[in-house]
Amino acid sequence: MNRKYYIFLFLCIVAVATLTYYGINTNKEREVSYYVIKETSSCMAECEEGVKEIYTKYYSTEESEGVKAMFSETSGSETIGGYNIAYLFSRKIIGYSFDREGELKYKTVTTSDPGYFLWNLDSMEVGQKWEGNVTIKSDNIKNKENFITEYKFETEIVSYEKVKIEAGSFNCYKVRRAMSTEYEGEIVKQINTLWYSLELKIIVKGINTTNFKGEECTSTSELIEYR
Repeated sequence: MNRKYYIFLFLCIVAVATLTYYGINTNKEREVSYYVIKETSSCMAECEEGVKEIYTKYYSTEESEGVKAMFSETSGSETIGGYNIAYLFSRKIIGYSFDREGELKYKTVTTSDPGYFLWNLDSMEVGQKWEGNVTIKSDNIKNKENFITEYKFETEIVSYEKVKIEAGSFNCYKVRRAMSTEYEGEIVKQINTLWYSLELKIIVKGINTTNFKGEECTSTSELIEYR
């Protein structure tokens, strides 16, 4: 596997996964027992031959002593496919990824300033802006490698609009997030655009564009099924 594209894909997938997590369902009046997100990336094929898209099924969360646990299953890729569990705190996510045989592959810890995770917002309105920092640390258990990325982010709620996707049409807040970090002596810039449904209390669509070492990788996530 080309290491450059592996790192590229890691940056893209982590960003898209984080988009999904900070839009988890917290609406007790509109329970979603599960939802399925389809993710695509323009650099996936460079990392794993034949892979064009992956699917992740997120199950309803459980809560114990104020800590939420989210379970998910990813298919479509040998590299990142398998089972996942994430523990969600107010300003931190601790995630574990396992292969099909149940062996631990990755541990990822995301720690943020207030406002990075959408579920922490008391209210949302068009024109809101905020900024802060977030650190994402991923440990590859098998290869004994780790990646640590520290981002600066600027976020703005740019509009309230209807978005049509495979799972249906939803009224959403459109959120734009600009992120930047330094990796291997290069500046990495990311633009996250996401659509947050008030009905489902989850992000139904996300687009992440990453610029790294003069190349661009675009990843998208979209809700295709829910119940």
